Amino acid sequence: INIGINNMIEGSDASILDDDWLNYFMDRAKNVDSEQLKVIWGKLLAEEVTYGGITKKLLHILSIISSDDAQMFGEVCRYYVNFKGFKDSDGMDGALQIFDVKKIGLTSMLRLASLGLIECGSGGAGTFCSSVEFNEGEEKAIVLEYFGETIKITLTSNQIKLGVAALTDEGEALRKILQVSKVDNLLEDIAKQYK
Repeated sequence: INIGINNMIEGSDASILDDDWLNYFMDRAKNVDSEQLKVIWGKLLAEEVTYGGITKKLLHILSIISSDDAQMFGEVCRYYVNFKGFKDSDGMDGALQIFDVKKIGLTSMLRLASLGLIECGSGGAGTFCSSVEFNEGEEKAIVLEYFGETIKITLTSNQIKLGVAALTDEGEALRKILQVSKVDNLLEDIAKQYK
């Protein structure tokens, strides 16, 4: 609780917390013994007080996650890249995430999927190509966003390479509060795949 209080934005009002949510939080957080996980729990409490949106499902996931899996999820978040500026398979503006699975490992990705932090495609976590529809006369380009940096990549075809794994809503909420370091030259390395 102290960690949560220390991470709240000034003017936040903890009295707005739903009693049911707070009871669930307290019941799950009381058994946490890892210092790393205590910090995450405290930040989740602060996030809920300040912005809301922390689900009971995420609280459940954190109540059963091991320290090793939490560290692995942090590593996955280091490879989180948004693809922007295209329509997804439902025709909606989309942002997909990719992960360099070779650096993470299929077994670890599947463990995180079983926890509910990521989703893997039917073929498991890996790389696949997806077709992107561009309007006539529209530039064939995508924008990658990573740690506040963006890079525009001009495509030679309508194919882009995407990771099969993507963050769930709970994974995205957790990613936002984790403090992970970026991977040097990741955007440049991805851009090279399109040259």
